Amino acid sequence: MKSPSSGAEKIYLSTKGKTEMLSIGGLSGGKELYYLELAQEDYYINGGEPPGKWLGKGAEKLGLFGQINKEEFRHCFNGFSPDGTTKLIESAGIKTEKWSHRPGWDATFSAPKSVSILLASSSQDVQQEIRQAHLEAVKKALAFLEEHAVVARGKGGQTYEAAHLVIGAFEHLTSRAQDCQLHTHALILNIGVTKDGKTRALESKIFFQLKMAAGALYRAELAQQLQNRLGIELVKKRTWFEVKGVPDTLIEAFSTRRKEILEALKQRGLLSENGQVLSAKAAATAAVETRQKKSHLPRKELYKIWQTVCDEHGFKSYKLLYRFEKVLKAETERDNLVTSTIKNLTTWNPEDRDHKSLLSKNSFFSEQALIRAVAEELQTTGVGAERIINGVKDFLSSERVVRLERNVFRQKKPEKEVVYTTKEMLSIEKNMLAAVDLMQHNNAHQVKESTVTKVVRKLEVDGKQLSHDQEVALRHMTERSGSIQIIAGRAGAGKSFTLGAARSAWEQEGYQVIGTAVAAKAANGLQDSGFKSTMSIEKLLYEIDKSKTARQIKNTLTKPFKKIVKPLVKHSPLKLNERTVIVVDEAGMVGTRQMIRLIEEAQRSRAKLVLVGDWDQLQPIESGGPFRYFAQRLGFAELTTNFRQKEEWAKKAVLHFSKGQAKQALVEYKKRGLLTVAQSRNKAMQKLIADWEQQGGAKKPKEHLIIAGTNQEATSLNREAQRSRLQASYLPLKGYLKANSEKFYVGDRIMFTKNSREYGVENGTLGIVKKLNPFTHELTAKLDNGKVVTLNLKRYNAIKLGYAITTHKGQGITVKKNAYVLAGGAMQNLHMTYVQASRAKEKTRFYLDKASAGPELRQLEKQMQQEQNKELALSLTQKTHHQGASYQKEQQRSHQR
Repeated sequence: MKSPSSGAEKIYLSTKGKTEMLSIGGLSGGKELYYLELAQEDYYINGGEPPGKWLGKGAEKLGLFGQINKEEFRHCFNGFSPDGTTKLIESAGIKTEKWSHRPGWDATFSAPKSVSILLASSSQDVQQEIRQAHLEAVKKALAFLEEHAVVARGKGGQTYEAAHLVIGAFEHLTSRAQDCQLHTHALILNIGVTKDGKTRALESKIFFQLKMAAGALYRAELAQQLQNRLGIELVKKRTWFEVKGVPDTLIEAFSTRRKEILEALKQRGLLSENGQVLSAKAAATAAVETRQKKSHLPRKELYKIWQTVCDEHGFKSYKLLYRFEKVLKAETERDNLVTSTIKNLTTWNPEDRDHKSLLSKNSFFSEQALIRAVAEELQTTGVGAERIINGVKDFLSSERVVRLERNVFRQKKPEKEVVYTTKEMLSIEKNMLAAVDLMQHNNAHQVKESTVTKVVRKLEVDGKQLSHDQEVALRHMTERSGSIQIIAGRAGAGKSFTLGAARSAWEQEGYQVIGTAVAAKAANGLQDSGFKSTMSIEKLLYEIDKSKTARQIKNTLTKPFKKIVKPLVKHSPLKLNERTVIVVDEAGMVGTRQMIRLIEEAQRSRAKLVLVGDWDQLQPIESGGPFRYFAQRLGFAELTTNFRQKEEWAKKAVLHFSKGQAKQALVEYKKRGLLTVAQSRNKAMQKLIADWEQQGGAKKPKEHLIIAGTNQEATSLNREAQRSRLQASYLPLKGYLKANSEKFYVGDRIMFTKNSREYGVENGTLGIVKKLNPFTHELTAKLDNGKVVTLNLKRYNAIKLGYAITTHKGQGITVKKNAYVLAGGAMQNLHMTYVQASRAKEKTRFYLDKASAGPELRQLEKQMQQEQNKELALSLTQKTHHQGASYQKEQQRSHQR
């Protein structure tokens, strides 16, 4: 009996600190044998697993109930009727070299490890309660998927119709290493049964879109069922839960299979120092490569083995049971809990930085995102799946909510996606735009044409002539009326040079010019353009608030007291007025919260606000994308000429990437040998380091930058780069200091990861280690801007190796020679690709593994052209044809389709 190559195994592997307990993978022909042959009536005595069960309303419509009949399942698996006489979908039975029938998808629901341990060490009646709790949770999650399931019909499959599902559910209790691991393979067969009884192939993308919400509902329902049935106490662990009282050492002892995969990942360099998996795809590949043939001991014997392990750890499961007479809250209390949780998750105040609200990251949210967030928040409170779903539905049909539509592209096809926002959010955005409109009509801050011309002529004399679009942008932001101006600048188009000219013009007419950006490093980079006052946006707002508070205190005091408290109330010298210009660099990364404050302060003080950025580069971390919206509303000047890349083909390729035309760009890189597709992620990293060394990176690392998608990948590449330099004797073999488990040698390239006023460094600042003092634990570094700093590693240790950095740290950097990009991975998209490709003056090389590339680079192309623009909710209302339509009416329309 062969085990399936995908979808048949669920291992607890963490990526970015999260544990996934629902996986969905495609099934291929012949895989039904694994599940059917493993299912045995006498599984408890003779081995194997219990027989499968039919689930789903579609199964009922086909006359399939209860225990699965093997022949009927085999027929349905292959797309035929239960008796095998009739094709239920067009592709049934087709199998050719180019194309074959897709039997369905394996949705694997896995209980937390502590729940499996509780089952393994309990009496039969308790075991039955746990298994039943798990089954009920699986049913609720599948019902949620079924409610949204559709089949495609009509020309080109453009119309969707609601469909019921045919599901074969197979409960398994062990991993391949014979550890206890309760999980169910819910095989969703590729047969959608419509309201009129017709059958068609399912549209599978909906399952993947709803996967995280369905997994969260499974966990919430499982938690409620366990609390209700067994009176046990649960502990919330970020997005999942564990049974309180099950020791971590015991969980580790029952995680043999997990250890096998982690060891394989470690050998490939895909495991971080703290044990986090660097790539979900790599984990899946490692699971297949390390997979052993699954033995099938009888459960009777397995329980004895597992009990022995529990005894060795002194664990007695009965001590955890029935500890509370009433774990669950009253009905009304649970309803109120759901309501209050939804309110907290959908309430956003721009004056605070509460990141729990969904609206703190995006100006709108989907139904499934809200369901997932509520389920994760309430998973140990006794609130089950049904109550969560109903609570969300009630909220979405309330007067507080506005339904929107946004255009999304999936597989190059435009689609409408329904999302929601609140009236409060729209009101916040409207007030922001009203303020912007008022600023636009302010006629102050106009620099004389003669002053600007004088600046232009001075640059020409110095041999630094502005291009046509640079001069247009310069005059746009200085001579034009209005106290808010927008400059859009492509990567490498000379934004800093142009801003330096504008600063000179403003200062010649007596303006105070302040440079700011989201990151302190980006803001302080404006000093290279002659800006005397620079700081991060948060620091700027802090100084403004501090100054206002000091003045308020001072104004409330009488004259005698003012003299007494004057030394205690030293307010910031920062004063904004009508003679102030605030230049915001990298404005495309500014979210709504910070933008509102900047506009408010500029309007209050009658200062001028100049926003400069590129909306196609990295998006704001916080909600909203006001920069793009302001540009479309107010007009803008654009810097388009690329001065950074030396070769014309490279300039065109960067432009292609920025427009989502990845295929055209990748052809050029491949043609020139600048694209490497390796067999594995580890081999891709090895090739990257080898090329980096060979091209001169080991000798002059400042001129050769390595770019990775994640911090973990950057850490692995940094260590390899350092090892390469040690072997080539560019670093001394002896004499180093340690910080954060890293060794630092004289000559090492380093990056600072935290702002420090004491040492004058910012998060993202790069430099070279010049001196180490092991006695005082001091490290002296020369920063890329020429400044030399000495820091005590006992007082400040926020440093890491700086040969490789993340794409986010790389925005705004110009590399003198080459960039080496580790591409692929979950975070790859249009914006990241554009930044990665546009850093180096000479050559940019891309490296990735075969799995990330896909056949003929199709997977890579798909990711590289995927837009993930942050938008204002207000921008969607203008596209919405059904604005104000209630959620209930939409649900009715959905079920009528």
